Amino acid sequence: MSLKVAVIYGSRTCEHDVSIVSALQAMDNLRCLSINNGAWGEEYSFEFLRNMDQIRKLSLGQSVGSEGYTRGETGVFASMKNLKGIEWKGVGGDDQTVEEILEEIGKAKQLNWIYMLVYMDGADLDLNYFSGLSELEKLIIAHSSDSNKKIVGLENLQMISELSLQNPEKSLVEAASKLNNLTYFEISNSELSDLNVLKDAPKLKRIDVGWYCPNITLESMREVTQLEEVYFYPDTDENKIEELRKLQDAG
Repeated sequence: MSLKVAVIYGSRTCEHDVSIVSALQAMDNLRCLSINNGAWGEEYSFEFLRNMDQIRKLSLGQSVGSEGYTRGETGVFASMKNLKGIEWKGVGGDDQTVEEILEEIGKAKQLNWIYMLVYMDGADLDLNYFSGLSELEKLIIAHSSDSNKKIVGLENLQMISELSLQNPEKSLVEAASKLNNLTYFEISNSELSDLNVLKDAPKLKRIDVGWYCPNITLESMREVTQLEEVYFYPDTDENKIEELRKLQDAG
């Protein structure tokens, strides 16, 4: 019989960071850590994470983008040697804070994947902060319909091989077409109707069309002749590549 143990830590006291460090030290097998700042604007930093090598996945809540962020010395995420992925569920808030956290993420050259939910207005979200992440393979960007924040710099992340976009603007798909090492592309929650621009991504082999993409059909990717697999969810789990080939041959 396995034993499940819950560790409660943190709290809104002056001992907040000490409590977290103690909890991490007590959980030798801990591999994932979620952080949310609590009250919006409350002061905090990431310094307590420095050299936490057991962490493989770091999840950031939306309030980490608040003005309460105290940067301190840089390179905290980079110091976490086994950290492979970061998800930020709510990129928004104070523009300067967002930029500083993006810069921190961009220093963590050991990262393999990044997930970002963009949900607030404000300055452009500049992905060029990630241009030095040579090990980065997978990027997931979910763009809330409530946000008019522009996402720029995707075309410069040439190391990316897997890309998932939720509610992307047309310009973001165009940027994806310039990724020379892109092999997998997923799109969901989109009113777009044309993915043919992806013909310019030379290594692209698979496209997945996810939930709520009412205007995307096989015609939408007729010109993407390098494809080997095409899937539409949730309607079917079957590969539609043969149907696409017939459409291409007929056209």
